[in-house]
Amino acid sequence: MKISKLTVAVLALGIFSYAPKANAKNLSSTTQLISQFRLQLPPVNFNNSEKYWNSGKERFLEKDYQGAVVDYTNFIEIHPTFPEAYYNRGVVRLQLKDYRAAITDYTKAIEINPKFGEAYYKRGIVHYRLQDYQEAINDFAKAIEINPKLAQARYNRNFAIYELKDSLLTIDVFSFKPIKPIKRYPKNVKDYEIRGGIHLLLNNHKKAIADLTKAIKKNPNNPHTYSNRGVALLLLKDYQAAIADFTKVIELNPQDIDAYNNRGNLHRYLKDYRAAISDYTKAIELNPKLPQVYLNRSLVRRNLKDYQGTIADLTKAIEIYPNFAQAYYNRGITLVSLGDKKQAIVDLHKAVSLFQQQGRQAKVKEVVETIELLKNWPIH
Repeated sequence: MKISKLTVAVLALGIFSYAPKANAKNLSSTTQLISQFRLQLPPVNFNNSEKYWNSGKERFLEKDYQGAVVDYTNFIEIHPTFPEAYYNRGVVRLQLKDYRAAITDYTKAIEINPKFGEAYYKRGIVHYRLQDYQEAINDFAKAIEINPKLAQARYNRNFAIYELKDSLLTIDVFSFKPIKPIKRYPKNVKDYEIRGGIHLLLNNHKKAIADLTKAIKKNPNNPHTYSNRGVALLLLKDYQAAIADFTKVIELNPQDIDAYNNRGNLHRYLKDYRAAISDYTKAIELNPKLPQVYLNRSLVRRNLKDYQGTIADLTKAIEIYPNFAQAYYNRGITLVSLGDKKQAIVDLHKAVSLFQQQGRQAKVKEVVETIELLKNWPIH
């Protein structure tokens, strides 16, 4: 894959992957769309502020967005002319749907660095979500001017024009060369794939499904289209239909790790635990270096009361990612079930330390309370 996986925090459905394999020509893939929300991470060696920079990154990855905003704000107070800090805080605020604040941050990043093409691009996305289509078009156009190879900006600009004028440009405003429009009534399968992918990015899930279904009718052999539709169905909680789409992805591309992981999570939610373990195991066989998949499989094994298997999976997840606070917490709780109170408390203290580093105070409080309860339990 060309980008790191983006995953959703462990909630009812576990950790889902949202990164099907893609390449520059396959812009219907959610990889191309969701990668928009990555941070800018140039090396920083400012002695008294590096901690805020690094903590902001870690909190973002842990989806502690409020904490990440605090860290980047502290960094900006020390370095008010560092454009990437404003950009990153804008990315976090976009995740929080604090759109006006995100626009302010992207605008400040642009003021400091007028050639910051990604900042124009992100600000265009925010303007689109606020239905300010003309401003979105202007920002996407500026991003293209700075980086003519930014294909996503071209497609998104066309989509904004579609919303604004009910028609699409057929001439690139900078190169004056013909470009292929996304038609209101498209006939080309790629148009449906692209428009469906953009709808998915913008959380228009029903519209995404409609376009992707039309694309599938025209080309039933593209695994990326099924993957995108599976994600949209998942977000609409149509789990059986989502399973069917991820199954089709696997049929077309048996090496698609994300399809196995996503289908495994859906099976787990529906309490089909054996099927879930089978999918997670296959994903691990394809790539044994994904800590989130070991965590997901451990959740199923714990439901089946396979505590030794649970411990083995969590230990492997920690081996791959030593700062995996949730894995330490889950392993500690599982050790309690096995009667190993002493080692359980060791793991729980480690979880407290890591959650504190990430600024996740609610989790710190939860784990500390668990430790206090354990102190009153008899030693086995």
